[in-house]
Amino acid sequence: MRNEERVCAVHTENNGVFAARRTAIDLVENCEYLTFLDSDDFFCENELFARCVDEVTEHKLDYLGFNYRTEQKSVFRADEKVRWINKKELLKDLLTGIHIDGNMQFSLYRTNLVKKYFKVYSYNNDDFFNKYDIIMHAGRCAYIPITGYFYSSNPGSQTRLTVQEKDSLYYKHSLEFIKTVLEQFPELIEECEYFSNNILLWLAAQLAKEKETKQLKIYEFIMREFRSHGKIFLTNPYFDKRKRIRFLVIYFNLYGILFCLYSKYKNMRQNKKN
Repeated sequence: MRNEERVCAVHTENNGVFAARRTAIDLVENCEYLTFLDSDDFFCENELFARCVDEVTEHKLDYLGFNYRTEQKSVFRADEKVRWINKKELLKDLLTGIHIDGNMQFSLYRTNLVKKYFKVYSYNNDDFFNKYDIIMHAGRCAYIPITGYFYSSNPGSQTRLTVQEKDSLYYKHSLEFIKTVLEQFPELIEECEYFSNNILLWLAAQLAKEKETKQLKIYEFIMREFRSHGKIFLTNPYFDKRKRIRFLVIYFNLYGILFCLYSKYKNMRQNKKN
């Protein structure tokens, strides 16, 4: 890689993902489109960018999303042909995570839009704000039927570590985000409710795992919000049966016990394999 002329390595202080991406964006010149790659991921299709360049050039696209896969599954945004999408449809996908999520990866963006609108930094949620701003100012958008990205799920990443006081910002920023969306698309109320409450469910589950988390200031705030939103968890159509069961288990204070039993069972199975 050191001898690869097409690669420019830039070394800076560790100020987080947003700062690293912003630095790279500012250095991009004479390039009409750009994409993002996390350090533990990789592009898994040799013809990916040749196909992407053909599509964005022919159809003058501002945004092009493509399929990706993880160790567990493949996520298909388009199956057999290019899927054209409007902004409202794209936002529904973004809020519900059906075909697209808040990650900046798995997509090709027009560079001038990214340079102008990739500017919001907020803990654990900046991708959603930035992707939203880019999409709202984009012209033509589409998904392409090619699986070109391998997304690695890292158990040690920031979003999967033990919950901390500052994690309350994750939920608070989601409320700011959906407020911005509803100002332009009030009809997306169910999708917005699902988005913020799905984050609330994740935080409540993290807090309910261990007794020690009850000492955190965040505990009372998140659990109060969680319990007051029961109707949304049980009636919003985007919450499936599995997530509704998780809500009820946490609501009735059973999650910590069941999680402990599950962890012991998982360890026993692992020990038998070894």
